Order: sequence, then structure tokens, then C-alpha cells
Amino acid sequence: MRWNLILLAAGYSRGFGDRKLLAEINGTPLYRFSLDKIRKLSEKLGDTTILVVTSYPEIEAYCRKQSVTVIKNDGTDNTGIASSIQKAVKYLETQECAVEGSRKADVFFTADQPGLDENEVWMFLNQTYLMHAIVQNYYSFRRTKAEKL
Repeated sequence: MRWNLILLAAGYSRGFGDRKLLAEINGTPLYRFSLDKIRKLSEKLGDTTILVVTSYPEIEAYCRKQSVTVIKNDGTDNTGIASSIQKAVKYLETQECAVEGSRKADVFFTADQPGLDENEVWMFLNQTYLMHAIVQNYYSFRRTKAEKL
């Protein structure tokens, strides 16, 4: 199964009062905690694409150095989390990873979750894969049964 792991990092953090995703915890910018965990997951999963949707030039520069695809969502285009999701989906629809008939899952993460538990996400992704396989097998069985009738 192909996985698209999308980090949403375009928020303006109005409630925080400053650019929250660049705030540091023990010398590491907040967004890096989620990004680093997503990159580890990508290594475990294998067939993945990592995308970061951001309005921050600093996040964009870091991601490009790490060869992570960046989608910009800034200025008047950035109307909130929904616009970030729309930009990511639109991008994926134009890429090879969205080839018709290929099995894929788009998984969205927010960048302000330093306590994101990698093992919990791993278990969630495994359950998603299992559910996909069960549904695929169910529909294959029904289609085969219908063809015999």
C-alpha cells in the first residue's frame, strides 16, 4: 500500500500570540518533533511520500534541505486548516502517487503535537492497512460470487 504522510504546518497560531511552530522545546523547533516522527514512520512503511504544507519560510527551507516536498499555503490562500488539506489533496491528485487504481492512504498530521506517540501512529496505520485488506477481500469475494451466478 502506498502511504502519503502529510504534515500540516501552515497555522498562524493567533491564540499562541507568536509563531508557535517555530517555538523551541529544548532547542528544537516545535514542528520538527512531528516531522522527525513522520520521517521515521516513512522508513518503516516503505512506499511513502512525505508532504509538508506550510506558510513559514523557515520550515520550507528546512524541509527542502531534507528533500521533503513542500506545498506553500500563505497569504490570502491560507484560510485555515481546510485550505491546507485542500492544497495537499490537489497536489496529490496531480502526482504519480495518485495513479488510478493504485491503493493508497492519505494520512494527515498537525505540526504542533510534540507528544505524538510514534508507536500509536504505527499501530493505527497497521489497523488501517488491515481494514483495507479486509474490505478489499470482501468486495473481491462478492464480485467473484456474483460472476458465478
